[in-house]
Amino acid sequence: MADSFGTGGMNKLEAIEHRKSVRAFKNERLSAADSARINTAFTAKSHGPFGNPLRTILLQPTPENPEALNGLGGSVGTYGFIKHAQAYAVGAIKPAPFALHDYGFIMEGIVLEAAQLGVG
Repeated sequence: MADSFGTGGMNKLEAIEHRKSVRAFKNERLSAADSARINTAFTAKSHGPFGNPLRTILLQPTPENPEALNGLGGSVGTYGFIKHAQAYAVGAIKPAPFALHDYGFIMEGIVLEAAQLGVG
């Protein structure tokens, strides 16, 4: 998820203004501090504004699971559009009224949290 737009330390409104869609990343892993902050954001945002629960995970290689991203590079899962990603924010929600609204709301919050850290 690390990218090169280097805007760490900003507030949410600044993150909204500076956020951009990134498809090519530096070939370096997230720091432990950035991973922890994103995981904390996942935990804090377990339900959307319409009350639907969302399951989330930051999928990245670890010493216990160094192969966590195998199959997600190249054409599997990303259709070849994403290059050198070192982590993926993954979410799942059960079908329900306004579930997709809740999904989008929570995942965009995670994207903004990452933008505040200066990562894509």
